[in-house]
Amino acid sequence: IRDSVASRGFGDVYKSQLYATVLVAMACGLANTMLLAVYERMREFGVMRSLGLRRSRLIAMILIESALLTVLGTLLGVALGLGATARLAETGIDLSRFAGALESYGIGAIVHPRAEARDAMSPLLLALLTGLLAAIWPGVKAIRLSPAEALRRR
Repeated sequence: IRDSVASRGFGDVYKSQLYATVLVAMACGLANTMLLAVYERMREFGVMRSLGLRRSRLIAMILIESALLTVLGTLLGVALGLGATARLAETGIDLSRFAGALESYGIGAIVHPRAEARDAMSPLLLALLTGLLAAIWPGVKAIRLSPAEALRRR
């Protein structure tokens, strides 16, 4: 582990761990939201399937809904994050309480964060991929029910 930290840099390792944690939490939340939406609309899906909607179209509809939720949520999060970063870049983050410990990493007492375009692209692409993967489970739940069974559900 020490060699990978030294070769990639402490910030890159920390960023990867943070991304993984956030994406797992996002996948759980999105899968829960989509599963709830699928169960609430089970009768609607049953009607559409009995009228001839193909399974592939139904799962595509659920994946598109998930992608829209993911993109809108991610764009809102990036906008808020960039706004907070811009504000903190002006004022800085006072870490003087931890100055002794941070000196060993070459970090000063006042940190001025900055954001670059590449910092936003990776999370956006990873979030979209995670959102689509998280929607597969609710989509499969929706297409496994027969139209008659879906119509009987309340």
